[in-house]
Amino acid sequence: MAQINDLLPNDNSANQKARDDIDTILSKYPSNVIKTWHDAANFFDQEDYRNSLDSIRLTLELVVREILNNEKSIEHQTKEMGKYLESRGISKEFRNLFFRVLDMYNKIQNDFAKHSTPDGLEVSEIRFLMNQAVIILKFLDECR
Repeated sequence: MAQINDLLPNDNSANQKARDDIDTILSKYPSNVIKTWHDAANFFDQEDYRNSLDSIRLTLELVVREILNNEKSIEHQTKEMGKYLESRGISKEFRNLFFRVLDMYNKIQNDFAKHSTPDGLEVSEIRFLMNQAVIILKFLDECR
Protein backbone atom coordinates (compact mmCIF):
# COMPACT_ATOMS: atom_id res chain seq x y z
CA MET A 1 0.00 0.00 0.00
CA ALA A 2 1.06 3.52 -0.73
CA GLN A 3 2.31 5.83 1.95
CA ILE A 4 0.26 8.89 2.88
CA ASN A 5 2.49 11.27 0.91
CA ASP A 6 2.37 9.09 -2.20
CA LEU A 7 -1.26 9.71 -3.03
CA LEU A 8 -1.16 13.41 -3.79
CA PRO A 9 2.50 14.41 -3.77
CA ASN A 10 3.78 17.63 -5.26
CA ASP A 11 5.00 15.63 -8.26
CA ASN A 12 1.98 14.21 -10.10
CA SER A 13 4.11 11.69 -12.00
CA ALA A 14 4.95 9.94 -8.73
CA ASN A 15 1.40 9.15 -7.68
CA GLN A 16 -0.10 6.86 -10.36
CA LYS A 17 0.59 3.63 -8.44
CA ALA A 18 -0.96 5.06 -5.30
CA ARG A 19 -4.03 6.17 -7.23
CA ASP A 20 -4.24 2.74 -8.86
CA ASP A 21 -4.26 1.20 -5.37
CA ILE A 22 -7.29 3.33 -4.50
CA ASP A 23 -8.94 2.29 -7.76
CA THR A 24 -8.45 -1.34 -6.74
CA ILE A 25 -10.08 -0.76 -3.36
CA LEU A 26 -12.99 1.19 -4.83
CA SER A 27 -13.56 -1.28 -7.68
CA LYS A 28 -15.45 -3.41 -5.13
CA TYR A 29 -18.17 -0.75 -5.00
CA PRO A 30 -20.71 0.53 -7.53
CA SER A 31 -19.25 2.44 -10.48
CA ASN A 32 -20.41 5.82 -9.17
CA VAL A 33 -17.97 5.46 -6.25
CA ILE A 34 -14.86 5.12 -8.42
CA LYS A 35 -16.13 7.84 -10.76
CA THR A 36 -16.49 10.22 -7.81
CA TRP A 37 -12.98 9.32 -6.67
CA HIS A 38 -11.62 10.03 -10.16
CA ASP A 39 -13.44 13.36 -10.10
CA ALA A 40 -11.75 14.21 -6.79
CA ALA A 41 -8.28 13.39 -8.12
CA ASN A 42 -8.87 15.22 -11.41
CA PHE A 43 -10.21 18.32 -9.67
CA PHE A 44 -7.17 18.27 -7.38
CA ASP A 45 -4.84 18.06 -10.38
CA GLN A 46 -6.64 21.05 -11.92
CA GLU A 47 -6.32 22.99 -8.64
CA ASP A 48 -10.11 23.06 -8.29
CA TYR A 49 -9.87 22.37 -4.58
CA ARG A 50 -13.48 23.07 -3.68
CA ASN A 51 -14.76 20.39 -6.06
CA SER A 52 -11.90 18.09 -5.14
CA LEU A 53 -12.80 18.22 -1.45
CA ASP A 54 -16.51 17.83 -2.23
CA SER A 55 -15.83 14.80 -4.41
CA ILE A 56 -13.52 13.03 -1.95
CA ARG A 57 -16.08 13.58 0.81
CA LEU A 58 -18.82 12.17 -1.41
CA THR A 59 -16.61 9.18 -2.25
CA LEU A 60 -16.23 8.47 1.46
CA GLU A 61 -19.94 8.93 2.08
CA LEU A 62 -20.88 6.59 -0.79
CA VAL A 63 -18.56 3.89 0.55
CA VAL A 64 -20.00 4.20 4.07
CA ARG A 65 -23.54 4.03 2.67
CA GLU A 66 -22.66 0.92 0.69
CA ILE A 67 -21.01 -0.78 3.67
CA LEU A 68 -23.92 0.03 5.99
CA ASN A 69 -26.58 -0.46 3.32
CA ASN A 70 -28.40 2.82 3.93
CA GLU A 71 -28.73 6.31 2.49
CA LYS A 72 -27.76 8.39 5.53
CA SER A 73 -25.25 11.22 5.35
CA ILE A 74 -21.88 10.48 6.86
CA GLU A 75 -22.60 12.66 9.91
CA HIS A 76 -25.56 10.44 10.79
CA GLN A 77 -23.76 7.11 10.59
CA THR A 78 -22.08 7.02 13.99
CA LYS A 79 -24.34 4.44 15.66
CA GLU A 80 -24.41 2.09 12.68
CA MET A 81 -20.70 2.51 12.02
CA GLY A 82 -19.90 1.81 15.67
CA LYS A 83 -21.85 -1.45 15.52
CA TYR A 84 -20.23 -2.34 12.23
CA LEU A 85 -16.69 -1.77 13.51
CA GLU A 86 -17.43 -3.62 16.74
CA SER A 87 -18.77 -6.58 14.76
CA ARG A 88 -15.44 -6.62 12.88
CA GLY A 89 -13.50 -6.92 16.14
CA ILE A 90 -12.27 -3.33 16.23
CA SER A 91 -11.51 -2.39 19.82
CA LYS A 92 -13.30 0.39 21.66
CA GLU A 93 -10.12 2.47 21.72
CA PHE A 94 -9.68 2.27 17.95
CA ARG A 95 -13.38 2.93 17.35
CA ASN A 96 -13.03 6.06 19.49
CA LEU A 97 -9.94 7.13 17.54
CA PHE A 98 -11.73 6.48 14.25
CA PHE A 99 -14.72 8.60 15.29
CA ARG A 100 -12.51 11.44 16.52
CA VAL A 101 -10.66 11.50 13.22
CA LEU A 102 -13.91 11.27 11.27
CA ASP A 103 -15.51 14.00 13.38
CA MET A 104 -12.64 16.43 12.82
CA TYR A 105 -12.51 15.52 9.13
CA ASN A 106 -16.25 16.27 8.80
CA LYS A 107 -15.94 19.52 10.75
CA ILE A 108 -13.11 20.82 8.59
CA GLN A 109 -14.90 19.70 5.43
CA ASN A 110 -18.08 21.48 6.54
CA ASP A 111 -16.29 24.66 7.60
CA PHE A 112 -13.94 24.98 4.64
CA ALA A 113 -15.52 23.16 1.70
CA LYS A 114 -19.14 22.13 2.02
CA HIS A 115 -20.46 25.50 3.21
CA SER A 116 -17.65 27.69 1.92
CA THR A 117 -14.68 27.73 -0.41
CA PRO A 118 -11.33 26.37 0.74
CA ASP A 119 -9.65 29.74 0.24
CA GLY A 120 -8.34 29.71 3.82
CA LEU A 121 -6.55 26.40 3.36
CA GLU A 122 -3.04 25.84 2.09
CA VAL A 123 -2.49 23.23 -0.62
CA SER A 124 -0.68 21.09 1.96
CA GLU A 125 -3.81 21.17 4.14
CA ILE A 126 -6.03 20.22 1.22
CA ARG A 127 -3.65 17.39 0.35
CA PHE A 128 -3.81 16.29 4.00
CA LEU A 129 -7.64 16.21 3.91
CA MET A 130 -7.59 14.23 0.69
CA ASN A 131 -5.11 11.76 2.14
CA GLN A 132 -7.07 11.54 5.38
CA ALA A 133 -10.17 10.50 3.46
CA VAL A 134 -8.13 7.84 1.67
CA ILE A 135 -6.77 6.51 4.97
CA ILE A 136 -10.35 6.25 6.26
CA LEU A 137 -11.37 4.43 3.05
CA LYS A 138 -8.43 2.03 3.39
CA PHE A 139 -9.29 1.33 7.04
CA LEU A 140 -12.92 0.62 6.18
CA ASP A 141 -11.82 -1.66 3.36
CA GLU A 142 -9.52 -3.58 5.70
CA CYS A 143 -12.42 -4.03 8.10
CA ARG A 144 -14.61 -5.65 5.44
